[in-house]
Amino acid sequence: MNTEIRNLTPHAITLIINENTTVTFPPQGEPIRLEQEQKETISVGDFPCVANFVTGSNLPPEEEGVYLLVSSMVLNAFPHRLDLIAPDTGPTATRNEKGHIIGVSRFVRN
Repeated sequence: MNTEIRNLTPHAITLIINENTTVTFPPQGEPIRLEQEQKETISVGDFPCVANFVTGSNLPPEEEGVYLLVSSMVLNAFPHRLDLIAPDTGPTATRNEKGHIIGVSRFVRN
């Protein structure tokens, strides 16, 4: 079975396999967006608080053999979706001198 990775973020994601090998996933199609609703909740001391709820998205249905590269926010909003992966932007990410991520060494999944 072939594995396909579709990048549904608004920017290219570079996977750094080793110092000589990288794979760049260009954006494909419309980025995944979350629709949220906010509800006021109990304040913390004198500070007002809200709770955020995901109410929908433009996430396509699952397809066998297809993984969707999405933001970590989208990944976390859909813990039941095993076809979602996100770039691991933690300490293993490669950054430039300004601290911007130029590549990741792995993905995160549910």
